[in-house]
Amino acid sequence: MTKAQRLIARIEQGWRPFRDAVRGLGRARYDERTSAGWTYRDLVAHVAAWEDLSARRLRAFRETGDRAYPEEANDTDAFNARVAESHRLVGAEALVDELDTAHRRLLEEIGRPDDAQMDAAVQATAWGPQSWVVAVVAGNTFGHYREHADELGIPRTLPSPGRADRGEDEVEHPGAREGFARPSDGSQEQKA
Repeated sequence: MTKAQRLIARIEQGWRPFRDAVRGLGRARYDERTSAGWTYRDLVAHVAAWEDLSARRLRAFRETGDRAYPEEANDTDAFNARVAESHRLVGAEALVDELDTAHRRLLEEIGRPDDAQMDAAVQATAWGPQSWVVAVVAGNTFGHYREHADELGIPRTLPSPGRADRGEDEVEHPGAREGFARPSDGSQEQKA
């Protein structure tokens, strides 16, 4: 199994319960508030946006080697607010389609880099050393699903970032919140 295949398997392990919980919401609940204060509409749009952004970052890295953190997401709170506002009138079905499309596109992009690209630019992250690809992907997929698990009533047995490229389980670190924490700047991964 390639590194990309292992990473995709780990993503899918977290995706299935997350997606099932989204499916179980039903249209009527999309404007209800979660325990964290989002609406379910905001939460689904937010996860879709970060997966879409991650797919675009992976494509740019694969094609040009560019690892710059996108300007549009430098202020994560502002990015999240723009995403929520832009989806206020989007219907539940269209929003779920957007989530599924972003997820498929991200999985396709993960499968495209070669092993050298999958191993490139190992950096320190809140969950231990990770390659750049894994750092971008982990915080915006299974780490992200885990972050929102309580809001969706999903048990916190979802995979945490750990060493996802090696299929390792959780890595504990100072300040970890049940196996996952964001870097101090509030981003999903270290801004590289």
